[in-house]
Amino acid sequence: MTPSRNQGVDALLIAAVFGLGIAALHLVSAAAGYPFFRDQHLGTAIEYARHGVGLLSPRIVGFTATDTPVPQELPVWQALAGLALRIGGGGWGWANAVSLLLFFAMLGPFYALVRNWTTPRVAAWSLAFLLAQPIVILYAGVAGTDGWSLVVCVGFLFCADRMLTSGRWGWCVAAAFFATLAAVTKAPFFFAAGITSALMLWDRKRRSLSAWGMLVGVGLFAFLVLLLWTKHGDRQLARAEFLYVDLRLSNPAMQRWYFGDWAYRLNPFNWAKGGWMALNSLFGSFALAAFFLWGLLFLRTRLGGFLLAGNAVALLIFSHLVLVHRHYYLMFAPAVAVLGAAAAGELLERLGEKSVARRRGGSLLLMGILLLSAIQGFLGIEAVLNYDPYPRQIAEILRRFSRPDEKLLVVGGGWGGDLFLRSDRRGLSLHDTKPLADPAQFARLRELGYRKLVMVSESPLLHALQVTNPGDARRVRASYRALLTEPAASWPSLLETPDLVIKELPR
Repeated sequence: MTPSRNQGVDALLIAAVFGLGIAALHLVSAAAGYPFFRDQHLGTAIEYARHGVGLLSPRIVGFTATDTPVPQELPVWQALAGLALRIGGGGWGWANAVSLLLFFAMLGPFYALVRNWTTPRVAAWSLAFLLAQPIVILYAGVAGTDGWSLVVCVGFLFCADRMLTSGRWGWCVAAAFFATLAAVTKAPFFFAAGITSALMLWDRKRRSLSAWGMLVGVGLFAFLVLLLWTKHGDRQLARAEFLYVDLRLSNPAMQRWYFGDWAYRLNPFNWAKGGWMALNSLFGSFALAAFFLWGLLFLRTRLGGFLLAGNAVALLIFSHLVLVHRHYYLMFAPAVAVLGAAAAGELLERLGEKSVARRRGGSLLLMGILLLSAIQGFLGIEAVLNYDPYPRQIAEILRRFSRPDEKLLVVGGGWGGDLFLRSDRRGLSLHDTKPLADPAQFARLRELGYRKLVMVSESPLLHALQVTNPGDARRVRASYRALLTEPAASWPSLLETPDLVIKELPR
């Protein structure tokens, strides 16, 4: 076995260690009663497990007063997780297991894609650098669609690369399948992968009209499906009553939310804040960021550059959506992994190919850097919030003061139905109590069967973490009392503490 291959084996072993660690983190946390999840996605999966799968009619728990479908993304992950929940008896850890299986299935195509553009050693280290990123550790096993978004994105890139190199229509169909899934799951991932594929084609077969035709055809098909899905979602949301957020693209507020505006793009504070978030999410430490910069500035790894360029274009298009949502930084993970791996390969080569001791020592050094960076970043992205007992305590109180057949109005319970999921109760999420001051809206809510109002203050742990941020030392814990307006404020309370209040709606 050559030294180069030995280094690849070392990297694969390190990747395997991180992979096992990710699986253990999510499965053990779920078994202990603290599963990592995104409530708006897990809630749909739970609904599917209870009532059957309907891909065209996914529901976000508590998002509308009439349980109107909210087709935010094509709920493929939700359907798979719902089936797993039904087979497994309802334990939320089954949804985490689905995310892990899908994510680990993606690693083979990712390795093959990188190897096709670099070397087996760089491909192996790319796996290690990918699995060591804090944001990957977090979202690879989260019960939600974020890891799934990266899976279909890499699937699209892998199939597009094979399509462009082989010219076979079978790979074209496969590329169209994954491109479409990427488009209707998270559009920024689709655009990033599409730009990357175009750069890959330009580098290898810029004069091949048939290759350009295939890639353009794949992109147009996926984009057409995205438009149809968006129109379907807008029609469904138009039927809803008391929408928590009007997600329709025809809504000017949502257009600004998705794309931002020039004022937002030209504000350096937004980019500085996003850069700090990226440092914690993708690197965890300046040491790992140094590998990325080394690979970017001096090694000129083509695939890494193409991946980063695709991400940059998607960021410019969806500036606000990406910069304020940590999970969208996940689309940068492959580029960071490839560029960091190229630098790692260069370092090991300089340490000496023929010396087994130096090679193993270098590999152990890199593993130590990756591990420390992963731990530092995992703390930096405040993943400890997943183990906060406060939401469980509030849910237990709600179970004691409500019946399963009651419909509740909840302020501060999570926009995706977090408190409803934890307490196994039904209802509507509200921003505040202002709708209750409108006699017509109040009467309609009573007619729909809503009987109690629940308001929850911010978690003490979340507040403590926010106070430690620069400039937030004087921050005051967000209390439900600031959102409790008349006439609801004067209604008798069934329970009132600094953490929550429960009121019964008057007849």
